[in-house]
Amino acid sequence: MRGAAARFAVSASSAIKLMARVRATGSAAPARYGGHRRPVLAPHEDMLRRLVDEKPDITLAEIQAELTRQRSVAVCLATIHTHLRRLGLRHKKRA
Repeated sequence: MRGAAARFAVSASSAIKLMARVRATGSAAPARYGGHRRPVLAPHEDMLRRLVDEKPDITLAEIQAELTRQRSVAVCLATIHTHLRRLGLRHKKRA
């Protein structure tokens, strides 16, 4: 493996790891990475809807405080904003 690594100008550790992958999986193809992650606030959607229904002018900071107080969930304001938009709960200004 070290000779093959030198011939193809790659490090010996890369060649060793590649051959270990071939032996383990039967393929030199790289493993999958990434993928879909479930939103952090998905289990708390009922609470978010209730908060917005009870107090339509609630701020993101107030929602953040309630999440921390009631459910011990610490998330940033951007996460809350994104999840509210995903749920279709947008604050609309009155004209």
